[in-house]
Amino acid sequence: MRTVKLGFFDCVTVLLAVREWFCQYDFSEIRKNDHGLVVYETSGGDELAFQSTLTFEGAPHLLSKRKNEILGLIDQGLSNKEIAKPLLLVESTVKNHVINIFGKLQVNKRTLAPARGRERKVI
Repeated sequence: MRTVKLGFFDCVTVLLAVREWFCQYDFSEIRKNDHGLVVYETSGGDELAFQSTLTFEGAPHLLSKRKNEILGLIDQGLSNKEIAKPLLLVESTVKNHVINIFGKLQVNKRTLAPARGRERKVI
């Protein structure tokens, strides 16, 4: 693997490109592979794998206040559309938060996220 040092604006460009890539897909599975890489698999069969440095032990602030709020609404059984309205967000923003929550909690199903949040003591 080759490491490349990027300046601030290069990093912003990369992050915006990755965000755009994430937004165009409906992720069907998020998992860790045998090499410790987090793999996002889309319903179309595409995959994105990256090295995760997340650890959960002693991570009480794993989720932001907004993500905790969204996780609580997921726990109530609300859809992204139903979550977006009272929070004055667009549905795609909620979807981005949900994808990030799934990654941070290392789950791949909406129904597993609240249980993992309680397990990790983040909700």
